[in-house]
Amino acid sequence: LSRLRVSRVRDARLPALAVREPPAADGWRRVGGQYWEDPAIAYDFGLPDAHGLDNIGALIDRTIAYMKFCGENLFCYPGVWYQGVINDDYQPRRHAPDFLSAWYEKFDRAGLFFVPNVNPNNLPVKDGLVTVQSMSDGSLHPTPIAIHSTGKPNWGGWHNSPPNFCFLHPDVQRAIEDFVDGLVDQGAAHPSFKGVCLHLTMHCLLWWGDLRSGYNDYVIDAFERDTGVRVPRVDGPLRGKAHAEWILAHCRDRWVQWRCDQVTRLFPSDAAYAYNRVLQTKAGFFDLLKGATFPLVQNFDLYWEDPVGRGKSALNQDGFVETGWRVTTLNPSGFHALRDLVLPLRFGDVLGVTKGGYLIGTYGMEGPLRSFAAAFRQLPAVVMADVPDFADETVKIRACMFRGRRYLYAVNTSDVPRTVRYAFPDGTTALTLAPYELRSFAPAE
Repeated sequence: LSRLRVSRVRDARLPALAVREPPAADGWRRVGGQYWEDPAIAYDFGLPDAHGLDNIGALIDRTIAYMKFCGENLFCYPGVWYQGVINDDYQPRRHAPDFLSAWYEKFDRAGLFFVPNVNPNNLPVKDGLVTVQSMSDGSLHPTPIAIHSTGKPNWGGWHNSPPNFCFLHPDVQRAIEDFVDGLVDQGAAHPSFKGVCLHLTMHCLLWWGDLRSGYNDYVIDAFERDTGVRVPRVDGPLRGKAHAEWILAHCRDRWVQWRCDQVTRLFPSDAAYAYNRVLQTKAGFFDLLKGATFPLVQNFDLYWEDPVGRGKSALNQDGFVETGWRVTTLNPSGFHALRDLVLPLRFGDVLGVTKGGYLIGTYGMEGPLRSFAAAFRQLPAVVMADVPDFADETVKIRACMFRGRRYLYAVNTSDVPRTVRYAFPDGTTALTLAPYELRSFAPAE
């Protein structure tokens, strides 16, 4: 660290970005904003115990002010976290009772949208079910506790380990449905509520994680029943290990496909969901969005954690206290910060885009973000088509008719300036676009 600069907001107010939005389409507008995996927003807005009753109003007001300054209108935040619904009984990061209602009420008045995330890793179990003895003697095979390819449950792994609970057990699926139903019931009356987001990590109970998990007796039974495959059965406490070894050696592909079918059966929508498990391995990364009525891209920040700030620090002086446990994400600077927001437009129109993860979100990229947001949200929330008389690999021009008016945009999805020729609505035929620049053309009111 070579220098530290502290800035204060002038007059304690952030000026809201002026955005000229078209009428809503089926209740939606184009959206952009922040995505929070962890209920840790208090760390970013300078309020100790920010979720408590004394500060939650100020926390939400500061969030709204920041979003409106950046031109953001969508906020995704945990409603269900590691141990279940965040409520009076489960209080990670010390949330106020019924805290989501406070967000909905203020977002209703501010004209912003809110989507609660579902990211559970554990469920309650009966006292005495999980013991050192039951972890080793095979008695957990019929229970919701996931049996791994070792023949045993998870012995304490967390990130990058398979889940603690088995997706196929009816208690697990019932819990997931209850989580979603509860959030919908709570938010349905609020204009700001725009649905529920399922946050899928390897160790969460919303899916199977990977092939190391899911060898409970009832899983093998269901696999045999659905596919006709007969798995040679063995007895004993480590039978899950033997079953896993046989399946992976003799019918791995069929096992993988069947498991994917079970996941998509609980989350029915369309065939695109079955593609989700290999999404990041395909050249057509954004093909999943084709045909969606509201294509939206969630950009999840890569980050790492360490306790670098613990102990004595030269920064701990004059009222400044360095945070001990650090979660670090690097945002690219300048126009490069827009890459993840703009690149999806190379492959097709999207109506929403967010950025975030644990803490960082869009911090540090406010300048270029404001220009992008003003142009993006000026367009209607309908999927626009490529114009027929223009073809280019990195510059895309799309148009649509909405409520009797023609909207058009041109976007440069590369990191170098581009000049293209087209008859644009403002009369120009040669348009120069900066790297990752979006220019939109909307009819005058």
